[in-house]
Amino acid sequence: MTIATHYVLYHNDYIPHLSKDFYCGCEFEIESCKKIPDSLKKRLIVDVDHSLRNNGHEFKTYPCTFEQALDHFKFLHETLVVGDVPFSERTSIHVHVNVAQFELEQLRQMVLTYALLEPLFFNFVGELRKESIFCVPLNYTYMPSIYKASLDKMVEKWHKYTAFNLLPIKAQPDAPGLGTVEFRHLYGTGDVAIFKSWLTAIKQLYTWFVDNPTWNVLEKIEAGMSPHTIAFLIVPELTKGLGVSTVNEMCADTTLDVKLSVGGLSDGVKKPTTSRTRKEPKLDELVAMQQQMQAAMAQQATPIPAGSWVTSDFEVQA
Repeated sequence: MTIATHYVLYHNDYIPHLSKDFYCGCEFEIESCKKIPDSLKKRLIVDVDHSLRNNGHEFKTYPCTFEQALDHFKFLHETLVVGDVPFSERTSIHVHVNVAQFELEQLRQMVLTYALLEPLFFNFVGELRKESIFCVPLNYTYMPSIYKASLDKMVEKWHKYTAFNLLPIKAQPDAPGLGTVEFRHLYGTGDVAIFKSWLTAIKQLYTWFVDNPTWNVLEKIEAGMSPHTIAFLIVPELTKGLGVSTVNEMCADTTLDVKLSVGGLSDGVKKPTTSRTRKEPKLDELVAMQQQMQAAMAQQATPIPAGSWVTSDFEVQA
């Protein structure tokens, strides 16, 4: 059963019926916006974002192909007039990827594979993004404890401010079902080369599961396949400049997360904790902080018209 069928999603007119080609929706956050030309407003969805400063805005694409996303990015930064500091620690780029035609277990395996390789995604965006309360690494949270669950159970326990967001695949109390997964990692930037490389890695992950729908990451790990080999096969863009031992060491903890959570190790083997030296924020604390921020923002925000299919957090139906 596909995501679209299981969660009763309506067909999106921007995406060919039953297509498994790569389609995404992107949100670009930019501060210090001085002039937004009408030509830009006709091409992208433009919203004021009260979490940004100095006339900050979100610029959102409709569902689009890889090439169209790059064209939108170039057009945005060639057209928009900004001040001296358009990007800060508050700005980011979110990418929603259409997975409506994935089978449930196919998407679950994509989640587990991403979880294994998550350190490579953060290696690309840098250490600062790990500390963002709107982009929390999965292995900083309780998420590894639910990796063994079905996709439905995963979604029940998921949190929207994790770096990889599973919630948009189905309708939520405050948002429609988009049939997408969201990548929240990338910092705000106007560098097309950085954005292209990032989008390439996301597309590689997606395309791997289109071409290999029965891939089972735990079986590959148990068969002795290393994180570097898996990464080189699936997201080679993220392995550039990294040696075999470096990748394997970076993914040591996440490999153990996946193996333990889905029963890949013998009974009685406990997960070591002494090897982790980085700060690991508690998700409950992050949620409380986010709720406080959202409450403050809601007092200033402009309500979305009833019946609008663009959500306040995202964007477009992709």
